[in-house]
Amino acid sequence: MYFKRINMNKYISIEIPNKDCKGMFFNCETDLKKITSVKEANKLIGKVFKIQLRTRVNGKMGKKIFTFESKKITFLKAIEYVASKRTEVREILKNNGTLRKQKKVEESSVKIEEGETFLDKVETFLETKEISARKSTIQNYSTALNIHSKPLHNKSIESITINDVQKIINSMLTNRAAATVVLYARTLRAFLAKHKASVINEWEELSLPHVDNKVDYTLSLKDTKKIIYAMRNYSGTEIEGETFYQFEEIKNIFTFLLSGRRINEVLQLKYNDINLEEKTFKVPASTAKGKKELVFNLDNYLLDAIKSQARLNRIDLSKNLIDKKLFKYTKETPRVHFQNLLRAMGLPKLRLHDIRHMLATTLVQNKVPIADISVLLGHSSIAITEARYANKSKDQASRALDAFNDIIK
Repeated sequence: MYFKRINMNKYISIEIPNKDCKGMFFNCETDLKKITSVKEANKLIGKVFKIQLRTRVNGKMGKKIFTFESKKITFLKAIEYVASKRTEVREILKNNGTLRKQKKVEESSVKIEEGETFLDKVETFLETKEISARKSTIQNYSTALNIHSKPLHNKSIESITINDVQKIINSMLTNRAAATVVLYARTLRAFLAKHKASVINEWEELSLPHVDNKVDYTLSLKDTKKIIYAMRNYSGTEIEGETFYQFEEIKNIFTFLLSGRRINEVLQLKYNDINLEEKTFKVPASTAKGKKELVFNLDNYLLDAIKSQARLNRIDLSKNLIDKKLFKYTKETPRVHFQNLLRAMGLPKLRLHDIRHMLATTLVQNKVPIADISVLLGHSSIAITEARYANKSKDQASRALDAFNDIIK
């Protein structure tokens, strides 16, 4: 007796060039070995489609399946969503050793205190925060309170002691960077202070590692000029006197980053934040780190980037500007492109945030007033800028001493 072989759905690797799809697999019925374009995937998508994310942490492999409805989300947007969840998935795998849901512990083995627990307060707290806080802030609170604070979940806020917190700190220090632990302690303190927990009065007794988060920008002016030129002309190819860009949207994102804006501020920018008549754009209070609306002038580089992006998005800038984002990417995609750019030039690895340090350091070393730099960076106080950049090199001290000597001659 012969049986006809039935093709079953399987997970095949997603390897679309210049898309952040590392460790992603598409569930489909096909003879293809991998998906190399959105067009290929769209031919295989039904009403519902699944993308599996595979990641390895400390030698342990974890797999997480994400299910999407094709009417509600495109394949490309689904990839970007899964990419945005990678850090969270890795964090769960790192903490639990598995992505499988943990079995419920029998009630007799866990002491649950009467009244509202720490976890009850967390749920309400996060719901309230979602109204005004940035997504990155919400994610930070969620990781700190839902994952790292598990030993506190069944306690009431008032019963938490400094020893409870110290035990968590000590445990985290065995497998977390010191900076992560300090950030956790700061986040937990803010949450407990909000709920007037008495343990706040003992917080000074907490033993925390010393962390210096300052990352100085040390590249030469020559290298800085190379980086800026490469970012402004990223992926450009000149053909018969006309320039074409392979990754034009990334180039436009780079242009806004070179204006001193944070990556989250850039990616949240909408067309109705732009005033072409006055040649300005605003960073709304809901996006700005200091929770205050910021307004900046548009120079020719930024105006060209906006026109370019409008053309890509088929937006008519002569009409009333709409409530739509300029850029479609998450921050992971421009980060990858930035790293590739630096690698191609043989320069050391930098973060996207280091572009702000690059701008400020270069300006300070070339005698631009610190007050002007503070406004450019959108700092809430000039004191922040002074503390970060006012003492960047011995050359500045020499210039000040030379100026003093000239005055008293």
